[in-house]
Amino acid sequence: MTEPKVEVGQIPNHQGETLAVLLSRGNTSGLLRVRRANLERLSEIRHIVFVGSSGSGKTTVVDEVRSLVEKNPSLALLFEVPKRVVTRPERKGDNLIENRFVATPEEFAGLTQGGLTWVRKLEGDRTERYGFVPKENEAHIGIYSANNAILTNKETVRAPDADFLNHALIVMVYTPDEVREESFLARSGGDLGAGEIAVRLGDRAISQYPEAHILMKNAVHGERPSLETVRASVNDILRGVIFSRGV
Repeated sequence: MTEPKVEVGQIPNHQGETLAVLLSRGNTSGLLRVRRANLERLSEIRHIVFVGSSGSGKTTVVDEVRSLVEKNPSLALLFEVPKRVVTRPERKGDNLIENRFVATPEEFAGLTQGGLTWVRKLEGDRTERYGFVPKENEAHIGIYSANNAILTNKETVRAPDADFLNHALIVMVYTPDEVREESFLARSGGDLGAGEIAVRLGDRAISQYPEAHILMKNAVHGERPSLETVRASVNDILRGVIFSRGV
């Protein structure tokens, strides 16, 4: 994203509104849809959360975010992608750069103390806990990937910022159900029971669309976008946040 050409006074002194203006003029990939009304209620952006259903492709999106932040010193001055911690066994196809899997609640609590956590309900009475190790630099904007439970089970969200979700830019990674089902089953279906598969595939992204500030379409006409297109989208978002803060 290159800085949009705007006249002084055209952009409001409000981070959500400012980001909406910038993305409307600098959405280079065409994958982003801005929910202007939601952004107008987001006065300050302290966190970014990429939210999506199982198989939506949010791991690929956050991999591109991580790569951009690690390779670009100007982005690394403001953003940080903490490691995610999950209370379940590792499965085939899991991303070990993004995730760390733990066996006990005590280990989970120790790793995530001072970080973001929430609980996901699965089949029957079973739950899993998700969280992130604390940021290394508290001044950074943390960038997180989350399943829909961070919104549908928001009463379980714990973070140093007690008002975390009200200060978080929510980017919904949306993929049509038939595309995400194919991706999910190819990656994880063989390692899961029928009950868990049903819960994960039944967690449809469109139900969370009203919660999002930005919708990122991660499939067009049934096809995944190229990594270059995904990279352009997340770069637009990160650069837009920088400009909205006046950094």
